[in-house]
Amino acid sequence: MRLPRNLRMMRGPVDTSALAGTLFLLWTVTMLHSSLVMPPGIRVNLPTAEGIVGGVLPQLSIAVDSTGRLLFEQQIVTESNLVSRLRDRVTSGGTNQTLLVLMDRSVATETLAHLVTLARASGVGSVVLATSPRPVGMTPPTGGATKSPVRTGSGAGAAAKPKL
Repeated sequence: MRLPRNLRMMRGPVDTSALAGTLFLLWTVTMLHSSLVMPPGIRVNLPTAEGIVGGVLPQLSIAVDSTGRLLFEQQIVTESNLVSRLRDRVTSGGTNQTLLVLMDRSVATETLAHLVTLARASGVGSVVLATSPRPVGMTPPTGGATKSPVRTGSGAGAAAKPKL
């Protein structure tokens, strides 16, 4: 038995109040989500390196941001507090612990050397510096002005020129 269909979808004018309410709700959620909610932790801009494969699974990690703040176990710590907390974690975790250092590229190398010294004094077995992988086809940066990326490769896409 066939029933008559009286409902016709998308026929007639659009209800502007419903459309405006939906767009306002979408706009409000987007604005609240992106600008008012601060992500936890600190922002670290890692240096790039190529050809380095991460084979170490560190048990401990410390982050240093561009202002020199130290973050250990998701908390901002001072140097004196860091040494005691590292020593506690090393004694409870066993021997030959590895410390992963996530250091912003603008932080001085002296800070890394100081952190390695603090880690060794706390009993950490080895210290590893975290890097971001360089995108494929990018040339390493030189000391001068920044250059545009150089793409290498062969095939149809490498030699194609746009038609004008």
